[in-house]
Amino acid sequence: MLEAQETDFQQKSEAEWTELQRAWGTGFDGRVELARRAARQFGFGEEQLGAIERAIGSKAMMERFAAIGAGLAEDVTPAHESGSRPERVGPDAARAELARLEQDTGFMAACLDGAAPGHAEAVARFGRLFEIAAG
Repeated sequence: MLEAQETDFQQKSEAEWTELQRAWGTGFDGRVELARRAARQFGFGEEQLGAIERAIGSKAMMERFAAIGAGLAEDVTPAHESGSRPERVGPDAARAELARLEQDTGFMAACLDGAAPGHAEAVARFGRLFEIAAG
């Protein structure tokens, strides 16, 4: 009976991993890494993760831990004026973006002039990038 339960669990787990790969597409590896980081951050060991996986299933466990990991990830910078998607950046990328923005006269004018359109957004963006750059 235990052997049958183990076989059933393994089959369900493999099917759920396949479903996650299909659903997450090219973002699969990144989301798995976010889930692993979240588990490490909160001190979950292999035995505990196995118990959670058996209780709620592989897919549900990975979705929840990936969501936690995404919430713990570094700040998201706003999209550029070109309409590109927001990206998660680390300290080096934040420093590079700050250097680029400091050369952008339109951005700096909005940042420094309290009456300029977009002032609050520019100051907030600069502040977020500065915090990330500082670590």
